[in-house]
Amino acid sequence: MGEEAAEFEHAKRALAEAREKFNAEKKGLQWRVSDAERKLEEQKQINLQKQKD
Repeated sequence: MGEEAAEFEHAKRALAEAREKFNAEKKGLQWRVSDAERKLEEQKQINLQKQKD
């Protein structure tokens, strides 16, 4: 029984580590998307200004 409990705790830690890694990657990707969207919006504004000139 003790061995099963140890295996369970190990699996729980591994899952927590995987979840933490996933969330960090997800946050990084969300940041990159929002940065790309911001740059796209800036470029649109520049293009509109060029068309006006």
